[in-house]
Amino acid sequence: MKQVLPKNLRRVTLPVCSLLMTGLLIQPALAEEQPAEPPTGPIFDRLDRNDDGQLGPRERQRAKNIHDRLDRNDDGKVGPRERQRAQNIHDRIDRNDDGKLGPGERRRAKNIHDRLDRNDDGKVGPRERQRAQNIHDRIDRNDDGKLGPRERRRAKNIHDRLDRNDDGKVGPRERKRAKNIHDRIDRNDDGRLGPRERQRAKNIRDRADVNNNGRVGPGERRLAKHRVEHHR
Repeated sequence: MKQVLPKNLRRVTLPVCSLLMTGLLIQPALAEEQPAEPPTGPIFDRLDRNDDGQLGPRERQRAKNIHDRLDRNDDGKVGPRERQRAQNIHDRIDRNDDGKLGPGERRRAKNIHDRLDRNDDGKVGPRERQRAQNIHDRIDRNDDGKLGPRERRRAKNIHDRLDRNDDGKVGPRERKRAKNIHDRIDRNDDGRLGPRERQRAKNIRDRADVNNNGRVGPGERRLAKHRVEHHR
């Protein structure tokens, strides 16, 4: 037997059911029309290389690689000390202080990393970092913890003089030769070249550089050696 609702209940029930059905149909459509707001923030902006508001597969992989490099103790997290270290490295690479690493700055950082990574394992290990720190301390003449324009220019000039074959690197033989020269100039054996020692070395170099091109070529070296032997 069918149950028939009274007319007064039918007047209320039918509009309510219609509203409920309309709401159920509209809710998915509204959910599709109103997507969730994309994440924002300085970290997301740095990872989103193409500025499309999303992190694609390549960007996510890059973010993972960065995380793995920052996570020094391999605990799966980047702790306060690791974040501070990353910030310090970022500040040193960010030459124009705009808060971002542009293409030129990233390229320069990669070149520095490749030079420090002596064993080509993709990482700068403790010994490599210590060596880099020693080189930095020698170049930092005023001991302010930074390499100013004059100090960087001086370091580049030294590098160019040591790089005899002009391949952009100072190889083992070139380093050994540089060490022998350093040991000969370091008269007091303190491991550093003081003002008087540097001036003496410059005078010797200027006398040997006959054609005044800023370098002592093979012929000039032979001539300087002949002079020393003849003087003896």
